[in-house]
Amino acid sequence: PATVREETAHPADASPLLGEAREMRPRLRGDEHNEVAVSLVELGRAHVALERIDLAEPLFREALVIRRKVLGDEHREVAVSLGDLALLLWQKGELAAAEPFFTQSLAMHRKTVGPEHPNVAQAMANLAQLKMDQKDFFAAETLLQGALPIVRRSFGEKHWRTARMLGHLGTVMRQQRRLDE
Repeated sequence: PATVREETAHPADASPLLGEAREMRPRLRGDEHNEVAVSLVELGRAHVALERIDLAEPLFREALVIRRKVLGDEHREVAVSLGDLALLLWQKGELAAAEPFFTQSLAMHRKTVGPEHPNVAQAMANLAQLKMDQKDFFAAETLLQGALPIVRRSFGEKHWRTARMLGHLGTVMRQQRRLDE
């Protein structure tokens, strides 16, 4: 399947298949169905992987509209779509535009999966990265300090996600010239 190819670093192979699925699903399910949104997200992610950012943005925006309409404003898939759009805008350098989507994604993840879920920690880390780019190191550190215990409880001390979160926190502290902590 296309998603397997996409996840195994073959987005160029996956892209035509995802495009075909994106064309079929509205005919099979109607324009406003979550499977249509899934196709849009998968194709958008393939475009991002192929560095075709401008092609991905309208797909992510359309998926968000469909998911909000079909699933409601408080659904984990809406939180994922908000996060996808935020990451895309951040990647484009549109920090001010990305921030409300990161914030909404984090809030919705907290509501839909609970405050101790790894998705919450990831949403916190994503927002922290944005805050670092905005040179708001205090906010970034606060977010990462909140995410780290979630990651430690979820994955343990010897997991790559824990190491990555510690690395992010170390980067923030280095940016603040707090090298001894």
